[in-house]
Amino acid sequence: MECTPACNGKESNGKKRLEVDCVPITEPLLQSDLVDYLDWRHKELAENFKARNELTNVSWLAVPNGDDISLEQIDAILTKYGAW
Repeated sequence: MECTPACNGKESNGKKRLEVDCVPITEPLLQSDLVDYLDWRHKELAENFKARNELTNVSWLAVPNGDDISLEQIDAILTKYGAW
């Protein structure tokens, strides 16, 4: 499974910004272990993001078949669900 932690928000000039950290999960994990791991990755990514931008959301997307997901697809999903 491929999980993609993402932080989205705005730069100081008001432009939308998306930070993505692709994380390949190559072995089966219990859900609790996956949640703990992604929580740790989110906190690290969010700290780096907040230093330069206004953070509005932290999310993750899972792609169970391991296919790549483009930034445009991530943006479309986050926009559809009002994450911006």
